[in-house]
Amino acid sequence: MPKTFSAQERENIRKILLKEASSLLCHKSVRDITVDELVNAAGIAKGSFYLFYKSKEELFLDFMEDFFLSEEDKYLDMLSVLDENHIVTSLTKVLLSMLMDSYKSGMYRFFDEKEMNYVLRKAEGGKAKIRENAWKDYCHKILGYFMIEDDESLEKFDSAFYSLFFILLHDNQIEEIEKALAVLVRGLTLALVE
Repeated sequence: MPKTFSAQERENIRKILLKEASSLLCHKSVRDITVDELVNAAGIAKGSFYLFYKSKEELFLDFMEDFFLSEEDKYLDMLSVLDENHIVTSLTKVLLSMLMDSYKSGMYRFFDEKEMNYVLRKAEGGKAKIRENAWKDYCHKILGYFMIEDDESLEKFDSAFYSLFFILLHDNQIEEIEKALAVLVRGLTLALVE
């Protein structure tokens, strides 16, 4: 029978499970990650896992939701204190940071439509709060900070930035991915501030 946990223990275990989900996503797809791997990494019994989540897919939905909430606030804070004397360099750092944080957390795996659809299909209906266009909404909100008045221009920059995330899916084919992305982000930033 699974152990009962105090509220503090539950929160700590939840954080550990989310951290381990991120760690495993850096190396494997959602389909390839097993509950056994998650519980071994978190140091809990398999039965205890099901006190927190009905399935690994629910854990990954929770991971996505946490990522969007924490990262959105982080980047909006970074954007609010940009050095206006060095706007291109400052903005390039912020946008590159968004890409690399997605990469280093394993979050980029959800740009693969098959992965995202798999998670949404397997998770319990009520838990599937993340919509298929959550990534696009996230990028749109960040770029919306620039108050681009022309909807067509906003959509153009939004799509260009969003497309950079797909490059992460091919990380094994790109040497020095961070440097390559930095060049692309700088070009986008130059176009954005013109």
